[in-house]
Amino acid sequence: MLFAIERRRRGLRALVLAVVLVGSVASLVACAPTSLEDAGEQTASPSDTEQTASPSDGEQTANPSESEPEITPSDNVIVDPVQETRRTGPSVDIGGPPSGGQGLEDLGDGRWCQGIALFWGSGSDTEGVPEGVSFTVEGITSDPAGLVLADDQEVCGQFEFESGCIGVPLTYDAANLFCTLVLQPTAGFVNGTVLGLAGTLECPTEDVCDAMATREIDQGSSIVICDPDYTADGTECVPVKSSE
Repeated sequence: MLFAIERRRRGLRALVLAVVLVGSVASLVACAPTSLEDAGEQTASPSDTEQTASPSDGEQTANPSESEPEITPSDNVIVDPVQETRRTGPSVDIGGPPSGGQGLEDLGDGRWCQGIALFWGSGSDTEGVPEGVSFTVEGITSDPAGLVLADDQEVCGQFEFESGCIGVPLTYDAANLFCTLVLQPTAGFVNGTVLGLAGTLECPTEDVCDAMATREIDQGSSIVICDPDYTADGTECVPVKSSE
């Protein structure tokens, strides 16, 4: 406020001087504040280009253009895998939980239902998973390419699991998560395709994410996908090598 009062004080003196020069001192006395205190309490006109802050402006936030940009949920979908408290990518690369296949069922409409088990370590072991850690499945990987997620990801098949896998987090205090994926084979699908899970690992601190990414755990067997008709006669479903 001292700065604001000083500015008005100088402005007042300039105004008095200008009026004296044109012989209008009486008019100035009639219009000007009766004291410096009164001048300090006045506020500038909205059109005043040198408008100063009012006493309540001390409680206002900074100009939005000068503050940090607002982060929307969509900004957090893909995060650089080496920064901060999130790692996004295939779970085997970012410290996410191991996964195991629980069977594949033909839904009869060109789609397949794959049962999935997620767990933090061997069996139901959660040792070494700090408080606040979670992994959320957001997509799949396919090696070779030839599998995609179907549009509808409702709980499928006869597995009697409680949820679909997409968007459901496995938290640090949960031993495991059983869920389903609705898969759609494409024209390039081959029997023996290895299915992987992609998502986001979230941690309370960057150090925890680093530790999770380097922890040694048994990833278990790969989830290998074969057309149910191919294995109907007992043919073994074995992984194929990527063409890359």
